[in-house]
Amino acid sequence: MIDRKHNAKSCWLIGSTAIMLVLFFRGQHLLGQSTGILYATIVFAIALIGYRNLYVQAPSSIVIVLYSIFATVSVAIMFSPATFSPDVQHFIDKQATDRNVRAELTTLIGANTDYTDIVIETKHLKVVFVSISGTVPSRPAIDQLLADLSRLEFVRYCSLRGRVIARDTGVVHEFSHNDFNFDTS
Repeated sequence: MIDRKHNAKSCWLIGSTAIMLVLFFRGQHLLGQSTGILYATIVFAIALIGYRNLYVQAPSSIVIVLYSIFATVSVAIMFSPATFSPDVQHFIDKQATDRNVRAELTTLIGANTDYTDIVIETKHLKVVFVSISGTVPSRPAIDQLLADLSRLEFVRYCSLRGRVIARDTGVVHEFSHNDFNFDTS
C-alpha cells in the first residue's frame, strides 16, 4: 500500500511539474512572460490544493470529481484562452506582431554594419509602438535605413517613431509611420 501511495505521489509531482512547464511556455508564447508566470503559479496552486485534498485528507468521490472538473477546465482555459473568450485573440495577435517586429528589426540591424548604433524599443499597448533611435555614419545611411524599414512586413502594423542622427553632418532625421508608403497588396 505504501509503494502505491508513493508511486501516486511521484506521478502527481511529475505530472503537475510537466503541466506547469507546458503552461508557462504556452502563456509566455501567447501573451508574454508575465502571463507565463501567472499560468505556472495557478497550476502550482491547483496542484497544491489537489495534493492536499487527495493525499493528505481522505477524499470523497464528490471531492475527486469536483477537483478533476475544476483542474481540467482551468488547464483548458489557460492552454487555449481564445477558445473560451474570443476577445483575447486580439491581444494574442498583438503579442505575435510585437514578436515578429522585434525579429524583423533585429535581423535588419544585424545585416548592415551602418546600423550598429541603432536602438530599437517596442511597447505593446492597444497597438505595438516601435521606437528607433541612434546614429548612422551618413545621410545616405539614413535614406537606406528608411528604405529598409519600408520593405519590412510587420512594421506596417505598428505605430513607428524614429530619430536618427548622421554622425558626419550631425543632421537629425525624425520620422514616423506616416512617412512610409507601405505596400498593402
